[in-house]
Amino acid sequence: MTPNESEEPSELAIQSADSLLFSQAESVERAIQWQADMNDSLVVAYMFVDPMSSFETIRSYSAGTLIHLSLDKNLLVTARIYRNQPIGEHTRSITATVQTPNDGNVTLSVDQDRMTGIVNLYTLDRLFYIRYDLATNHHYIAEIDRDRLDIQEGSPPLQMN
Repeated sequence: MTPNESEEPSELAIQSADSLLFSQAESVERAIQWQADMNDSLVVAYMFVDPMSSFETIRSYSAGTLIHLSLDKNLLVTARIYRNQPIGEHTRSITATVQTPNDGNVTLSVDQDRMTGIVNLYTLDRLFYIRYDLATNHHYIAEIDRDRLDIQEGSPPLQMN
């Protein structure tokens, strides 16, 4: 079912384990203030999360490091970092390739106290945003309805070639 303007996104049911990049955040109000590029009709489901390591540790990940992400109850993804480069004085851009049995990529931007990113799973046709909510001071993972991306009012969705 595709979410519409009157439906609130559901909650992602992520797994928990010490080896994951994120774990479910404890006791966070359900209210969320979406960033400008997101809204209830675009978000399928979301979950507030906390990073399992310090931002300094994540910023220092080197090429070849494996990161593990739980994106849903039955979806655990492993990605191998292939680039970690500076963007300015305190921010790192980390890119990784999703490992088999899935295909996709992970892009993270990590500064001293927060991170944002995208997890794009080509084989499953699923897209996740990692964002930071200023109202709750927590990160969240949101699954995005790919069919609703880049739609201008009165126009059909863009088609990939």
